[in-house]
Amino acid sequence: MKMQIKQSLLALVAAIAYATAPMNGAEPGYRGFFEYGYGFDTGSDHAFRHYNELHTTHGYQVIPQFFVGAGIGVDLYKGNYNYSELYYSIPLYLDLRYDVLTTRFSPFIDMKAGYAVAGDQTGWYLSPTAGCRMALDRHFGLNLGVGYLYRKNTEMWFGGVAYPSISGVCIRLGLDF
Repeated sequence: MKMQIKQSLLALVAAIAYATAPMNGAEPGYRGFFEYGYGFDTGSDHAFRHYNELHTTHGYQVIPQFFVGAGIGVDLYKGNYNYSELYYSIPLYLDLRYDVLTTRFSPFIDMKAGYAVAGDQTGWYLSPTAGCRMALDRHFGLNLGVGYLYRKNTEMWFGGVAYPSISGVCIRLGLDF
């Protein structure tokens, strides 16, 4: 019995040491991200049932916890009223990211802000995310987060009615390098 308690305590100490090891890998210099997101419309008009995002961001890790970059993405939307219709937009954005810790597992917050420059839906783009990063080694990590999308449309017309914005909650999975 005492041996099992000692082994359990040793395993717990090893797990804590592993989780808090300084392996964030976010040294000053170039850093890039690839992200996939799947979201649901939460706007008042529910013009879109769900959407998919594929984004890439590249920039500079200023200090171990703070990143500044720019990116481009492709967002695909399925219409709620005409479900067979597929709409898209291409946002260009600036990205600010803060990794709270410099350990193997670190919470992060991220803010993308820009403009959807092409596609069926153009307009101002804002997308905050909060999540957790798991370092795979000193230069690669997996990111899982919950985000929000807000797009103030400027040209989208649907059945002769202009929808002023799109908003939704999404799950994002990414790889950083």
